[in-house]
Amino acid sequence: MFSKKKPVFKLVVCAMLVALASLCKLLSIDIMFAGFLGLRMTLGGVFVFLTLLLLDRKSALAIIAVAALGDVFGYLLKPEGAYIPWLTLTAALGGFLQWLCWYGLGLSRLRRMNSRWTWGIVGLLAAVGLWNTGTRMLFPSSAWFGILGQLNTRLPFVLWAPFILAFAIAVLAILDAIFGEKAQWGMAFRVWPAVTISLATVSLLNSWILLNVAKIPLTLVVFSLPRLIEALILSVVVTYFVTALYAVLKLAFGDKTPGEPRLKAEQHGENEAPSIEPLP
Repeated sequence: MFSKKKPVFKLVVCAMLVALASLCKLLSIDIMFAGFLGLRMTLGGVFVFLTLLLLDRKSALAIIAVAALGDVFGYLLKPEGAYIPWLTLTAALGGFLQWLCWYGLGLSRLRRMNSRWTWGIVGLLAAVGLWNTGTRMLFPSSAWFGILGQLNTRLPFVLWAPFILAFAIAVLAILDAIFGEKAQWGMAFRVWPAVTISLATVSLLNSWILLNVAKIPLTLVVFSLPRLIEALILSVVVTYFVTALYAVLKLAFGDKTPGEPRLKAEQHGENEAPSIEPLP
């Protein structure tokens, strides 16, 4: 959208995105499951991904900077424990992965969703949810439920999360089937894989870092499982917000900035002052 603008203009856009991503840290929402914390909803990733859509293929350094600075300023606005520089590095890596998926894997050039793969993922998530629920009810002494039992207060969230995620992706597939290329929602399925790969990778890396830095007495599987599921659900939410915000921005600006219509009008002589003939 702003790919042909001057570097100063792009710098201002990136600064605004950093500010919005940082403020989202203050506006995080905690969603409870069975009386305990299940999902922490933060939308900072929305403005990180918008960097890709507002700039161009050369925006790799820009999205890395927005992701890293958003993490740093977000911590300054709402510190939670000691600052860990490695988490800022993983945030920057997440931004780079989004750029790599969007341009490197060609997601920006796709037109429609592969319905077989999508509904296959929905069915797989529903099967995982049924397996977890059935294991808890019928085989409480099984090895798998022994692992789930270590989640303690996060167990209800992990049991219900596959159903929630399956429903969210199913809605995404239905929107694509209805609108396709006819509306902005048709691009949602292209955003979703890039955001999912990025958030899932960052979540796993952060879990490993926190286990080693904070010396948390849990295995990597037990500690990272709820965090990974949280990242997968958040990726769908971020996809919806990215698609909606980009549609609004495209409607407002399109491929133009507010100053361009005036420049074009001046080129056509619409705003020129009337000529004054010299006196005889």
